[in-house]
Amino acid sequence: MSDGERHPHVHLMFSTREIDDVERRAERTPEIFFHRANKKHPERGGCAKSRKWTGANRAQFLIDLRENFARIQNDVLEKYHIPVHVDHRSLAVQKMEAELRGDTVLVEILERMPETSVSPTSIVRDDDVVRQQKELRKFQQHRLDKIIARELESDAQREKKVASAMRAAMQSYESIREDLLSFSLAERGTNLGKLISEMENARRDAQAAEMAVLWGRQALEEAQLDFLGDEGREAWEWMTSAQRALVQAKEFEQTLYDPLPDDASIDEEAARSELQLAMIERISKLEAQYDEAEKAFAPFHEVLERPGTHKHLQYRVNEYLFQGKPQKTRLEKRIDAFREAVQKVRSRMDTLKNVQEDIPSDTMNHAEKMPQNVRPSGCENIAGHSAQIHPSKGTKGMRNPDVAALIAKDEEEEIDRNWNLIAEMEKDEMQTDR
Repeated sequence: MSDGERHPHVHLMFSTREIDDVERRAERTPEIFFHRANKKHPERGGCAKSRKWTGANRAQFLIDLRENFARIQNDVLEKYHIPVHVDHRSLAVQKMEAELRGDTVLVEILERMPETSVSPTSIVRDDDVVRQQKELRKFQQHRLDKIIARELESDAQREKKVASAMRAAMQSYESIREDLLSFSLAERGTNLGKLISEMENARRDAQAAEMAVLWGRQALEEAQLDFLGDEGREAWEWMTSAQRALVQAKEFEQTLYDPLPDDASIDEEAARSELQLAMIERISKLEAQYDEAEKAFAPFHEVLERPGTHKHLQYRVNEYLFQGKPQKTRLEKRIDAFREAVQKVRSRMDTLKNVQEDIPSDTMNHAEKMPQNVRPSGCENIAGHSAQIHPSKGTKGMRNPDVAALIAKDEEEEIDRNWNLIAEMEKDEMQTDR
């Protein structure tokens, strides 16, 4: 009935009779052992059946027996790194648990039509009951494939959206870094430095969350590798590394056929030709290595194509997708926080630039020409603070040269802070690249 699919299962066979004291002293013959028990003369009858199978709780004992064996079986599967899980419970109970966990995709998968028992006679005859059962299995496998394919496509669309948001945030971030190189305006009491620090922390958090996410295409690859074992993983890595080296070599070879500059010397042309021949030879070797690696992986590829493995593989993919949902949600939130932090820095920088543009160019020249006995109510500098003059308190006031010196000192301190932040950003970027 399995169309070539392996169908491992187990039969537990045991007697429902319990060993009594008579049996322990002297074993009964098989004929007497299975006779009806004699309560008055136990030695004349067989062993009595266990209350586990005759009592009111016999149904629960059967359930416990199935659960215990499933636990033992799953322990052995885990010990030998077989990524299959056995569940002794009914589809209805499994679906209820999936609903409580929030695994809506597994709920949909478990909403399948249960198979009915088929007698050995029907299997031998290959009658209509067997044929209907086979068609049901094909339909349910096709339905499972469609569900997983749909989820992988949805995950791929989500990945594109997240990648686009992260790329836009990084572009704005890089633009701010460039503007900071020429940003010389400072403002005493401004929180620009704090905003930049918050932006850097948000960037690090977003990049860390980005590295922790396992997207659908990676989940599919991991699920496949789980079913290959250590030898299969080695064959897979050999094949993929050979393929990657071959692709890189071909891409580099294409650049060798770009036209040389008009003023290229004969030696340069000869070197180009020599390098082209060397790359042709190298590509030929890499193609042979890739063919060899592909042949070594072929037996493991057949394992993945087996009907039984394919079905469990789809369940494994859904397990990875479900486990990865919290990481993807966290990544989206951290990208939003990063984008908001970038916008705050940009908004603050624009404000400072607008303040500078609003200050007349001849303000300082006009201030220098003012008589010292003039009592202005306040002198606003570009840092946004006032140099108030109060002769009534016995002071002569803050002269204009002092104001200019204060402004210059404030600008120099802010420039130093900005350069230090930029140096920290470049250092963090170099560490990330490494």
